[in-house]
Amino acid sequence: MAFKVLMIGHLLGDFYFQSNRVAIEKTRHIKSMVLHGLLYFTAIFLALLFVVNPDSYIKVLLGGVAVSAVHCLIDWIKVNIEKRIKNIEKYGAGIFLADQLLHIICLYLFVYLCGITAGISSWMNRIDCTEVKLNASWIIAVLICWKPASIFVTIIFKSIPNIVSQSELPESNLIRECKNEECPYRKIEEESAKVGSWIGILEREIILALGILNQFSAIGFVLAAKSMARFKQLENKAFAEKYLVGTLLSTLISFLCIGLTKCW
Repeated sequence: MAFKVLMIGHLLGDFYFQSNRVAIEKTRHIKSMVLHGLLYFTAIFLALLFVVNPDSYIKVLLGGVAVSAVHCLIDWIKVNIEKRIKNIEKYGAGIFLADQLLHIICLYLFVYLCGITAGISSWMNRIDCTEVKLNASWIIAVLICWKPASIFVTIIFKSIPNIVSQSELPESNLIRECKNEECPYRKIEEESAKVGSWIGILEREIILALGILNQFSAIGFVLAAKSMARFKQLENKAFAEKYLVGTLLSTLISFLCIGLTKCW
């Protein structure tokens, strides 16, 4: 149970407490990396306060500091590796997964070596532990399907050749010819990307909810509704292929999270 709660803290600290600005600045300035470490420590420490015995707070505090320091070290190594790789888009997905795997291993070692368990005097003793474990799994699944999955899908898209913009669509030609950042066509492209990201998030969360409720037959309607919104664009083969990759990847992530809630 402690590891599940720690995972919630990890997801909050590594993705939700970290703004896009901090994520970019930490690759350039050590101050931003330290700020990320402090926010990460705050997330995991506050999460563990709900499940550990008050007598273990000092141990959790010291262990949390160590885990946060190791977390920043892993991020620093990742930043330096990315700077040395020329074709970073090609290996971005692998680096992202390896980075998260190392973080999760560190969290598991923290729980195992420090012997973190639900304490007798904690609030866990006052409610149904089984129900809390199930709810924790749902929270983890929801958090994964939101921002982490959105970032991963974006990384995958960057590794795919940008064949859509190289197509013969007149809109694409106008965007390529427009060098000014204030260009209306470029703004339209950016807004479209944001809308597409939100569609992907809602798609994953709805599929997750339907899967948890065992309403798998209704998932087809979600995918059909998404396809209707892009019906005209799907006539372009390049766009259709990239669209299919995003849809299948989002669906796969949702099903993996459904399995997480049912098996863990």
